[in-house]
Amino acid sequence: MNGAALYLGTVALLGVVICLAALIWQASLVQQLQRELKGLKTELQSRDATQQHRQHTEGARQQTKDGKHNGFCHQHEDNNWTTRILRGRRQAALPKHRGSRKPPILHLIPAAYSTNEMLDLTEVIWKKSAGQGQCFEHHGKSVVMKENGFYFIYSQVLFHDITFTMGQLMMRTIPSKENKTQILFKCVQSMSAWEAYSHNSCYSAGVYELQKEDVIQLLIPRFNATVDMSSHATFMGIMKL
Repeated sequence: MNGAALYLGTVALLGVVICLAALIWQASLVQQLQRELKGLKTELQSRDATQQHRQHTEGARQQTKDGKHNGFCHQHEDNNWTTRILRGRRQAALPKHRGSRKPPILHLIPAAYSTNEMLDLTEVIWKKSAGQGQCFEHHGKSVVMKENGFYFIYSQVLFHDITFTMGQLMMRTIPSKENKTQILFKCVQSMSAWEAYSHNSCYSAGVYELQKEDVIQLLIPRFNATVDMSSHATFMGIMKL
């Protein structure tokens, strides 16, 4: 009886010891898991902090870049605004004919003509048809330059004449060289001997450098030349380039 009680007591004590050992093992496992969880939590927090720092740094760089770009744009706009003001002041200071960019021009049509048998010469007396600018002075048969420069000069004459050749000369007189004369250009056309067919026009033009007070004049080297006096048939003109 006593032996059985002792055995049972021993078994019970062994069970308690086993239970205590199991509890202690489980407690150590829980502590280990807690330490691992704490380590994971610390690692995650560290990663989050690193990522936030990186995002903040990239955002600051982008803001700095945008700020520089915007500053450049504003500076560029300011420069454009300043340039427009300066350009407007320069244009306001220019002479009117340069600001408007309208070239001085003079177009002449025939009003009458005169002829000289001794000189074998016919001269057209012109009248102004169109023009602008102050670079020329028109005096009946001739035009006087008021400025130095390059000029485009043109002329056309329509002849009704049976003389075998007809044409015109554009003459330049240079007062600064004791009224020296110069042929700028000439035009010659063959004419028909048949009166019904004896009509032909002669056109010529060119660019020339002229001086102030130079005089240009159209001459027809024929006495009593028969010239069409229509404005669309006979004309001359000059334009400053």
